Amino acid sequence: MQDIQKSTVFTLPDDLLESIELKPDLSSHISTPEASEVTENARESRITDPTQKNILSCTVCGINDLSDLENRKQHVKSDWHRFNAKRTGAVLPSVSLDEFEQILDNLTESISGSESDDGSDKEEASKGQLEKAFQNSLRISENPQQENEESTNHKKSPIVWFKIKHQDLLSPLFLGIYRHLFPLDSVITKDQLLEYQTGNQKKPLQIAMFMLGGGHFAAMVATNEVSGKPPQSSATPKVVAQKTIHRYTTRRKQGGSQGAADNSKGGIHSAGSSLRRYNELALIRDIQQLFNDWKYLLDKCDLIFIRAIGASNRSIFFSQTDPLVDPKDTRLRTFPFTTKRATHSELLRCYKELVTPKVSNIDTQSLDTQQQELRKENEAKKGAERELREKQENERKLLTKHTDALLASLKANKLEEALKYLQTNALSINFRFHPLNVHTHTSSPLHYAVAQGNTKLVARLLREGADPTVQNGNSKTPYEISSSNREVRDEFSIARYELGEETYDWEMAKVGSAKSRDQIEKLKQKAKARSESQKEEREQQEAQRRQEAIKKIKEQEKKDYDANNGKGYSLGINPLRKQDDLKSLSPEMRQRIEREKRATAAMKRLQKQ
Repeated sequence: MQDIQKSTVFTLPDDLLESIELKPDLSSHISTPEASEVTENARESRITDPTQKNILSCTVCGINDLSDLENRKQHVKSDWHRFNAKRTGAVLPSVSLDEFEQILDNLTESISGSESDDGSDKEEASKGQLEKAFQNSLRISENPQQENEESTNHKKSPIVWFKIKHQDLLSPLFLGIYRHLFPLDSVITKDQLLEYQTGNQKKPLQIAMFMLGGGHFAAMVATNEVSGKPPQSSATPKVVAQKTIHRYTTRRKQGGSQGAADNSKGGIHSAGSSLRRYNELALIRDIQQLFNDWKYLLDKCDLIFIRAIGASNRSIFFSQTDPLVDPKDTRLRTFPFTTKRATHSELLRCYKELVTPKVSNIDTQSLDTQQQELRKENEAKKGAERELREKQENERKLLTKHTDALLASLKANKLEEALKYLQTNALSINFRFHPLNVHTHTSSPLHYAVAQGNTKLVARLLREGADPTVQNGNSKTPYEISSSNREVRDEFSIARYELGEETYDWEMAKVGSAKSRDQIEKLKQKAKARSESQKEEREQQEAQRRQEAIKKIKEQEKKDYDANNGKGYSLGINPLRKQDDLKSLSPEMRQRIEREKRATAAMKRLQKQ
């Protein structure tokens, strides 16, 4: 076993390769390791205190091999662990590292990247962003149990496990290798692993690694080629090129880049903000220049690992008009484990983690028993949920049937038939029609009668016990939806008078003051008389208005005529014509006219005197 831990995935012993067999079903049993050193007598335990000894795993995040004290401390302080601890407290399943990074991609900036090595400022600066990521993750699944089941049975583990067949082993031992070292979507088999070993001896694997976050950038191109002088460890790579850059872009003790703060709060004008904006642009230029200088190296790389947490950091690599790396490049990979701040030493640690095989002894029988118990529990829960759904569906169908029958009787104005149906089926007269989203306005028989304007039905329902305080889907009482029908509102006032104040809470029902039927009739007569009087007055006013309008029109026509043709005058009567007219009359008429003339002349003389 010591030979295995000193080897890499490229230099596994031949006898070991011959004695392994693929165990794909273990991907759901064995969690992703966090570090590379695993002892032969590894045992599972929980992290309760990072300073305790013999703690080899974190059940919150589902990772193994935390035997090293420094690894335990770093993991407990990591954002991934704190994030999963929050989800556990909210009765939600933990997320893998890849899922955690995808959640962070939706935020405006990385939650990491402080300038202190001990991580104290980092923790303080990332609280707000971590809380935001946690709130966003609550919408990942509406059914936590279903999400947990899918993540256990269907999602691929980042590690492929092989069972080691050896007579000296007292318990089953398993060998784990990261999938990210192999082509995407490929099924890793024993033959492929043997072929991979042979091909790597002919052409060493060249890997490019990039990390960016919080103003820290680290890049390295390395190969597993062994130089003439043997290295201290076979997992130590031959570094072809390396570069680290740091710029002050992150607001200390506040977290987030200056660009993210500008996008959310607007431009802030201060010396520090101006410096951070300048450094952000300078960092982008430095990274672009590095990719231009390393283009010939990147073209020869077999794999490219990139860690850029946050939308703004990822845009530097992928979202520009001329991206530094093609997002569709099949060589692209993400780190399948948690990483620290971007430094050269961290890149070396990640390389060692990738190429070092993982060893774990798992009690498969115990795991199978647990899986069977979990499967039975899930089946029982699914059965209970299925029964509940069937029960709810049957209730829904029955309520819909009752609704259709009652509405048919009420539409036909057959209240006795509706009351009999309610009594036969032990239903309340305040029965709620279903489905509720269809009968939002008319949710009860009384609401329906009011909406139809059926005063007789309203009066009968109130006296049969229909509660006027019941609200519909819009939180309206029957009286409130009768505002356009005065007769229906009067029926409520009469019912309040006849049934008494103690029968219902009329104030809650929003019903007007109590009135007897005689009072209602008198009010109607007064209203009718007032209406007729007002109508007669309006007609008189209208007739007078018309006469005045006609008079004004005639006067205006006369003025217009005089203005166009001049004012008219009388021409008088010709005396000869008058004599001719008198001659044509009978003697009696001529005498009468003469008498009238003489009388008129006498009257004028008397008036002058």
